[in-house]
Amino acid sequence: MAYNIAKPKPANNKKYHKVTDEEGNVTQVEVKPTMFVNSNGKKKLCGTANGELIVNSEGNPIPFRGIG
Repeated sequence: MAYNIAKPKPANNKKYHKVTDEEGNVTQVEVKPTMFVNSNGKKKLCGTANGELIVNSEGNPIPFRGIG
């Protein structure tokens, strides 16, 4: 008797975005998911690029699904 064993799917949690710098050069940046916990203890799944948290103009972290 043969059993079908399901293989786990690889998690593709990375997103790649094109970023233009001051000189007009376009490069791809890898955005990784990061768990952010604020001072009240509330958790939010956010993103980091090059080791820095991605925030909006007010300094609040952007949710990972909202990046892009």
